[in-house]
Amino acid sequence: MIFNYSNKDNLHHLDLYQTYVHGPIQKDEALFLYSVVKMIRPSTILEFGLQFGLSSYNFALAKDCEAFYFGLDKEEYCVDMARKLCNGMPNCFFIKSDCLDFNFNSLLGRKVDLFFLDCSHNFEKNKTCLSNVISYLSEDGLIVIHDTGYYTIEAFSKAPDEYKKESQGLEKKLRKNKKIPVIEDEQKTVNWFMENHSQYDVLHLHSDKIMRCGMTFFQKRKKLNF
Repeated sequence: MIFNYSNKDNLHHLDLYQTYVHGPIQKDEALFLYSVVKMIRPSTILEFGLQFGLSSYNFALAKDCEAFYFGLDKEEYCVDMARKLCNGMPNCFFIKSDCLDFNFNSLLGRKVDLFFLDCSHNFEKNKTCLSNVISYLSEDGLIVIHDTGYYTIEAFSKAPDEYKKESQGLEKKLRKNKKIPVIEDEQKTVNWFMENHSQYDVLHLHSDKIMRCGMTFFQKRKKLNF
């Protein structure tokens, strides 16, 4: 299902997303990220990790026509899927590269207003990526890390039967531990960033009421000037 870019200010594209899914952004997360982009109007969006291209498509539809989107993934099929979804959308660039090898000259001298990290799910790689990106952030630039939430047995019990059948391994873990991180290395990354970059404020978007991947936002702390 591909939508006409000229009609991009509707939300029909959300039909592509699922509420209960592992890996890509969930429908509610897509809606929230779409709204964030519409609210702050970033001039440059950078994303590490494309998978099926759904987050790329969501960002591309939300951004202003003159704004730039750069998406990176080390897997060629992920880059191809994102490129096909965003075909015809202005100022969208897709790069096949490992996140550690990204050449920031690809940003064409632009500062990053929104950085979405959803690629390696490896603590050491995440630290390096974030350390590299920080110097290219704009003054009010947002860092968004996906998969930072946790699953609970209570939330799992409310999930649809089809999801439960596909997630039996997860159910066993939850019955043993009641609450587990979505991805432990992403939570380690968040804690490391908080400890080492105290100039940033943090916002966790997590829930124990639904099987939510979760996101964490960082933005440099500053007082408002009146």
